[in-house]
Amino acid sequence: MDLMKKVSVFLFLLLSISLAWAQDKDKEKEEEEVPKRPIANWVFTATLDGRPNVLVVALHKQLWVAYDRNNCQLIKAWQGGVKIEEGGKKVISNGLTFYQEDPSQKNGWKVMKDGETQQPMAKMGNVSLANDTLTLKYELTLSDGHVIWVEEIPEVIIRDQNPNRCGLERRIVVGNMPLNSNLGINMVYKDMLRKKDIKSDFKVNTLSHDKKIFDFGTVHDMEVDALLNPVEPTSIKMMFTVSLEKAARGK
Repeated sequence: MDLMKKVSVFLFLLLSISLAWAQDKDKEKEEEEVPKRPIANWVFTATLDGRPNVLVVALHKQLWVAYDRNNCQLIKAWQGGVKIEEGGKKVISNGLTFYQEDPSQKNGWKVMKDGETQQPMAKMGNVSLANDTLTLKYELTLSDGHVIWVEEIPEVIIRDQNPNRCGLERRIVVGNMPLNSNLGINMVYKDMLRKKDIKSDFKVNTLSHDKKIFDFGTVHDMEVDALLNPVEPTSIKMMFTVSLEKAARGK
């Protein structure tokens, strides 16, 4: 292993430790701990809604999420759990959908360098569970064979004082980034109560923004690129609303 690769591995491990430490510190700040997971086997792979090789994650009774293991993409967030049919062969999401991957989007990962953008080939590696925390590991391979390492910890955001709102925090760390490049995740988020219902502690570029006006108020559809910090963990937060009308009317 050459010196540069050794340095990259060391920095990635250091960032991974920083990600875990930051999560522990944030938990200390919360007034109440996140409740236990809603089911015992809260992480499993299944064919979900007819889509094979999906990682299903039951973070909380208010929030389930799903990742496509083939492209390492968040494809769905919802409330209501799942129905299991045909002896476990069919798993169907139940209830209210908060976020759904855009049907035209096959790979949301983007690497920007020297004015050019490419979509790396994504591969999901190990999925680990420790202390009730899920860590996902990805490898993103560029056209020249360079591999970017990514780790993600998904966690629920609960507002006990407001049961009409919940959210998903994605804590992401990257390593082995090419020089002078940026890594981002493209997302299309529809029916947001507020424009700031998707935000990051690094940078979010808005590509499009449409408003829909109802008698109770305005909701927002946005396409964004959420950029990832190449040297520190990035926190991306998506807030969801159970009843847009109830929230808009302040009930």
